[in-house]
Amino acid sequence: ATLALLAPGRSAPAAQDLAASGGLRLGAEGATGPSEASAASRAEQRARGHERRADAAADVRTALNLPPDGPLDPKEVAERLSDPAARKKAREAAGDGSDLSEQLNGSNTSGEAVARLIERGEDNRGEASRTRREAAGARARLGVPAVPPARRDVVQQYLKLIDRERAR
Repeated sequence: ATLALLAPGRSAPAAQDLAASGGLRLGAEGATGPSEASAASRAEQRARGHERRADAAADVRTALNLPPDGPLDPKEVAERLSDPAARKKAREAAGDGSDLSEQLNGSNTSGEAVARLIERGEDNRGEASRTRREAAGARARLGVPAVPPARRDVVQQYLKLIDRERAR
């Protein structure tokens, strides 16, 4: 079964070409295909990862009652982590599997290391934005209209379906 996603402004013959080719392509300017679509999808996945790390860092800041932005004093972070209740809240806020969570779950957690990881989490917001622009650029090269944030998951699933169909 072939699935075609009609984008606004795309005619039915263009959608049929898309479905028949098993991938996405441009007109006379040149052809690109699933590799470009995959690049956009991978960039979007990386952006979501950066966003999750940024959210976890912000949640840990909140759990430790630290200022919402700006540089952190490692001594202040260490003081906050010395309170078992605050440390437990910070561990829960960090989630599982991140560097921040590993540091908070360690036996000799350093305030300096946690402060650095929280600040790096803020950098992840910028990296998420950069990789989303990269994904938008890849989509633009395909002639695909910009995808609103609320529809990104649907489009990503569609692109994965295209990749799976081509792999058959």
